[in-house]
Amino acid sequence: MIDQIFKTMTGNGVDEFVTELNTVYVFCKNSLDCNLQASVSVKWAFNTELRDYGIKSINAYTVQAQATITNLETNEVVDIIDTNELDGWTVEDEGINYNNSIRPTQCSIDYKDSSIIIDW
Repeated sequence: MIDQIFKTMTGNGVDEFVTELNTVYVFCKNSLDCNLQASVSVKWAFNTELRDYGIKSINAYTVQAQATITNLETNEVVDIIDTNELDGWTVEDEGINYNNSIRPTQCSIDYKDSSIIIDW
C-alpha cells in the first residue's frame, strides 16, 4: 500500500488552473490490460501575448500532473506519480484546440515510456 500524500496543487485562477480527471486509462509495460485505473490532477497555464495591434499568441500547457494509480479489483493504491518530483515522468500535451473551451478533457498514463498524455 502506498502512503505518500501529494502537496495540494492550486491555480491562481487568472492564468493558472487545476482540472481533475477521473477514470484515466493506464497502459502497462508488459500488457495493455493490467487492471489499473487512475485519477489525475492537472495543473495548467493559459497565456496570451498581446500587442497594440491585437493578440500575438495564445498558449495553453500543462505545468504539473499528479496521478493516483489504483487496482480495479482491490481499489488499492498501487502507485503515486507527481511530475513535479522529476522522477523520470514526463507530460505530453496533445490536441489543443483553441476554438472551444480550453481545458484538459482526458488523459492516459503510459508506463512503457513513463509519460502522462494530456488530451485537450
